[in-house]
Amino acid sequence: MFIDKKTKNHFYLLLSIWFIVNLLQAIFTEINPDEAYYALYGQHLSWGYFDHPPLVALIPFFSSILFKGNLAVRFLTVCLQVPTLILIWKQIDFAKGATKKQVNIFFIVAASMVMFTVYGFTTTPDVWLLFFTAAFLYVYKQFMQVNTWGNTILLALTMAGLVYSKYQGVILIGLIVLSNFSLLRNGKFWLAGIAGIFLCLPHFYWQYANEFPSFTYHLIGRSKPFKWSYFFEYLPNQLVTFNPFTIVAAGYVFIKFRPKNNYEKSLYFVIPGFILLFWILTYKGHAEPQWTVAASIPMMILICNRATDSTWLQKYIGRWVFGSIALLLIARVLLVAGLMPEKTQLSGKEKKFLAIQKVAADRPVIFTGSYQNPSLYSFFTGNPSTVKSSLYSRKTQFDLWKFDEQWVGKPVYISTSLDSISTKTDVNGLMVEGIPIEQYQSDAVLSIFMDTVLNELKNNSVVSLNVRIYNKGNRTISFSSRQQPLELVAIFLNKKDLYTFPAIEKLAIINLLPNSSNKVNLQFKPSEVPAGSYKFALGVMTFAGPIPHTTFTPITVL
Repeated sequence: MFIDKKTKNHFYLLLSIWFIVNLLQAIFTEINPDEAYYALYGQHLSWGYFDHPPLVALIPFFSSILFKGNLAVRFLTVCLQVPTLILIWKQIDFAKGATKKQVNIFFIVAASMVMFTVYGFTTTPDVWLLFFTAAFLYVYKQFMQVNTWGNTILLALTMAGLVYSKYQGVILIGLIVLSNFSLLRNGKFWLAGIAGIFLCLPHFYWQYANEFPSFTYHLIGRSKPFKWSYFFEYLPNQLVTFNPFTIVAAGYVFIKFRPKNNYEKSLYFVIPGFILLFWILTYKGHAEPQWTVAASIPMMILICNRATDSTWLQKYIGRWVFGSIALLLIARVLLVAGLMPEKTQLSGKEKKFLAIQKVAADRPVIFTGSYQNPSLYSFFTGNPSTVKSSLYSRKTQFDLWKFDEQWVGKPVYISTSLDSISTKTDVNGLMVEGIPIEQYQSDAVLSIFMDTVLNELKNNSVVSLNVRIYNKGNRTISFSSRQQPLELVAIFLNKKDLYTFPAIEKLAIINLLPNSSNKVNLQFKPSEVPAGSYKFALGVMTFAGPIPHTTFTPITVL
């Protein structure tokens, strides 16, 4: 691999510097909201999570055994990029052995890959995805050269690792097969695939037991009406993911050189395959730039392979790609110094959550909106927190954890802004707004059943429904609570709009006793709802927003 011992020592010196720089970056860069979310994953190990496969949880789980603070979330991330780089290096072809110049080119290209370097010090599922992408491609290369049972087993393990890392791993496997259909005539490859599926069965069973939350969210829940902005912003975002100067080098390789073998052919498939697939998927909504980050690994391998044969490419990398790293270093220094604007959520978050803690005292805190606030609150304060989901927000792992059910009947603090209910407190110049609750009640124990199913109704007409409301819990539900008012509402929902309408007259029901039900007549008047097709449900308006308590059924508004 190396032309001499000095070159080998040079490689490991640069690798050590890489590790130390990432370690320092991990220590001094403020935790971002997603990392705080994954830190909670690490405290609640499972075979799956609402948003992602389970492997990301192992990073904070093992890191927290050794460290506190930032490194409790990031240490294993920093460690994992070292073997990832070694596996990538081992896939570069050096016919006469690697020289110091080629080592330098490798680390320049690697350091220029924007998102690849970010995942060297921030914890996300992409950390494992990059590791197993490098491992899978390495094993695939060995498998193509020596079709042994050992390589077959490693192929199965790496394919399972890709699935357990991030669902994009399935795309990588599919693109490899598309690049080389002869794999479908290889019995050992089939056995590797079957064994990989078998290894993934615990995760698939978790999905089944929890009604497939991840698949439903990623395939349906993330879908949004098409916007041209999603389509046109995609390629500029990819420039940020890979670095525009490095993409020029990759483009030069694609134009100037042809693949030497089936392994290289697969690399030529993976790069455009990832980029084009997610560009096509912008018809379903915004595509996150980092979704294609796995393509950075074949890009690095191809560029370094061809730099050996191209003087122009060597000069370009030494001047332009190397020069672009200066901009990345500036950004990394700004991160460490905490000088990023607060709106980027890359610095300045801790003071907000410490202020909330001062007001909430030892009460658990319930947020509304996204998973980010309770995750950050738990990280910065160490105190329990959750988020209350509604139709105004999407579901998250917190909906599966259901932490708030442990706090029923106990004091909590609801961090939200509601007119005439919320209180405001100034904490060192920060305004904290919320509702201190003495006895928390959860609407999750409520079920509503309608005597009849509505198929259509006229706008601005009074609708009368006989409904039965069940309280399945062991505590009384108060609909007239001053701190936590609940109101029955009719809900109309389509892809673009959400309409809610409360009962016209206040219902006789005030308190619903434990394990009991009441039958009431609910009257509501939908007004200013555009004619068309909707999904209809009855539910409860809470401090977080409307929450359906019947199954959505189709309805036509005339």
